[in-house]
Amino acid sequence: MTTFWISAAVGLIIAAFVFAFATVYEQGRSDGARAETRRIINEYTLLPKTTEEGKQ
Repeated sequence: MTTFWISAAVGLIIAAFVFAFATVYEQGRSDGARAETRRIINEYTLLPKTTEEGKQ
């Protein structure tokens, strides 16, 4: 029975590390996606302004 508790504790520790890594990794990915989205929005919101200025 002792081996069960030891393996359960080790399993929980591994699960905690995996969960923490996944959370940090997902946060980093969403930051990158957010920056990419911001760049695309800036690029496409600037285009109509410059073409309108070009027409004038």
